[in-house]
Amino acid sequence: MAISSAPKKKAPVEVVDEDEILQVINRGGSTTRQSPETSVTESASETKIPKVKKTVEKKPLPEPVVEVLKRFSIELTESETDMIKQLRTHRPQRGRARKITISVTDWIVEAVQEKIEREKRKYGVD
Repeated sequence: MAISSAPKKKAPVEVVDEDEILQVINRGGSTTRQSPETSVTESASETKIPKVKKTVEKKPLPEPVVEVLKRFSIELTESETDMIKQLRTHRPQRGRARKITISVTDWIVEAVQEKIEREKRKYGVD
């Protein structure tokens, strides 16, 4: 007979208003130490803490820039791929790692990015 774990119970999801959260945060609390102004007989529940309502100016969030990845295949000659592999082996390695730290694909992407930066500077394109 197979034994399986009991199904997990899902907790009910409560939606709390943002203003209520800010009120709880801004309300503050009392410390465990007694201050010189309060007596030992006065409990924390009896002390009146003035409620300070801060107005928070909500700034619009900036629109996130969505980069769409495009996939394509490229054709390189055998001598070009051999040169890339040779250049990868001459790249400084991290610490005592024996493994080559960059893949051929990452090397090609890095080369394209470097070429784009050079061309942008050369032609003043932003």
